[in-house]
Amino acid sequence: MTGRVLIVDDEAGIRKVLNLRLGSLGYETSEAENGAKALNILREKPFDAVLCDIKMPEMDGLEMIGKLRQSDPITPVIMLTGFIDLETAVEVMKRGAFDYLTKPVHSDALFLAVEKAIDYKRVLIRNRLLEEEKQRYHEELKQMVAEQTRIIRSMFDLANRLNSLDSMNLILESILESISEFIPSNRVLVMLLDKDGTHFEIATSRGIAVDEVKNLRIPAGNGACSGLFHTGGVRIINEGSSKEASEILESFEGLVNAPFMQAALMGARSRLGVIHICEKKDGAPFTEKEAEILSYIADSATVAVNNQLYERRLEESYLATIRALAMAIEAKDPYTRGHSERVAELSVRVAEHLGLPEDELRILRFAGALHDVGKIGVPGSVLTKPGRLTAEEFEQIRQHPVIGEKMIREADFLTEARGIIRQHHERIDGTGYPDGLKGDEICLGARIMALADAYDAMTTDRTYRKAMERGEAIAEIERVSGSQFDPECLEAFLAVVVD
Repeated sequence: MTGRVLIVDDEAGIRKVLNLRLGSLGYETSEAENGAKALNILREKPFDAVLCDIKMPEMDGLEMIGKLRQSDPITPVIMLTGFIDLETAVEVMKRGAFDYLTKPVHSDALFLAVEKAIDYKRVLIRNRLLEEEKQRYHEELKQMVAEQTRIIRSMFDLANRLNSLDSMNLILESILESISEFIPSNRVLVMLLDKDGTHFEIATSRGIAVDEVKNLRIPAGNGACSGLFHTGGVRIINEGSSKEASEILESFEGLVNAPFMQAALMGARSRLGVIHICEKKDGAPFTEKEAEILSYIADSATVAVNNQLYERRLEESYLATIRALAMAIEAKDPYTRGHSERVAELSVRVAEHLGLPEDELRILRFAGALHDVGKIGVPGSVLTKPGRLTAEEFEQIRQHPVIGEKMIREADFLTEARGIIRQHHERIDGTGYPDGLKGDEICLGARIMALADAYDAMTTDRTYRKAMERGEAIAEIERVSGSQFDPECLEAFLAVVVD
């Protein structure tokens, strides 16, 4: 065994003998004549063991070992003494000595003590390194578990959030937010299959101007997207020079480049779309860990998008049924044919002028198409009667908003349209029907639709009168503003109709 040993003794002869003995076995040695000098040497370079006399001038061995232990707790010190009693031995060990030898020191005892001391320090160092490695491993494991827990919790929250949203736009925006949080990238595209199932179209994007992507349509059979549905999961391409990468990038017409990552939105029986992420913000390549995260996001997105598409199909089916009823009503009275669609269109235009959001425009469009559906419960003879209605007949007419609201009550997606349908014959002054509501008690959609309904009725022929001229109808509507119609809505209505 070899190592570096510091010999500390005030007697030069003893230092020389110890140097010779240890040097003969290959140990590297240094000398100091007292504790103070020994501490200076130990500060400059490390030693594997120290041989130190107890009694020395200036600083003895006990004081030296006490000071050494303050900065170096592991370098073993073997104390040398001409005599030893129990009290001294106990004190030596209390101060932190590894062992002690009595002078004159026998070679075998010296070699054995030094060898044990060096072994001891090496074991301590190895144990310390192992402990540090263990602590580092535990810390890394702790961080990894914490990060994985955060991801799982976030993905769980994402799934719940997506499933709670009732708008495709909100779902797509939430998908973009999650990708930005976990995989910050310069460009993100979410593509959905069109209604015909022939092309993928951009549903939403980030980092790309809307004008750049609005006309991008990728054939469903193109490898840029379709290849994902054969392999499943996520595709990472960190190099743009491969044939596969070139074909994909060409399909995107220069809007994206490598490195990029894609994930399929795959329903149980159908393809839904593709998420495409391009260029991480830090410039690093995409990793398998990020692919795993994107897979989680894509799975949640698939469920939400699929549910939303299913809801849309249900809506369309239900609306088709209701519209068929509306057409049946209009078939009773040829003078009102097309009335519902015209009222819906005009109501939406007025609402747009007022700055209503897309969700409210959608509700208004539904309500407009269905506002007179309750007339299915009114006898045709009453609807088409050319003369003045009796009180009983007029009461039957007054019930059509109530009947219409009841007819759509089971359709959850039309919940907000129910109020508009029920209230579209209410008047600002409270003299309308069926509930006699007034002012802000009437929902905004119904106040808008009351104008559109009255205008279309006045400007089309009816069994009991000819259509009014456009200007005449507008003048009549203005005349009853504040009593029958909302003045603020009227202002927007006039801006639309006059234009």
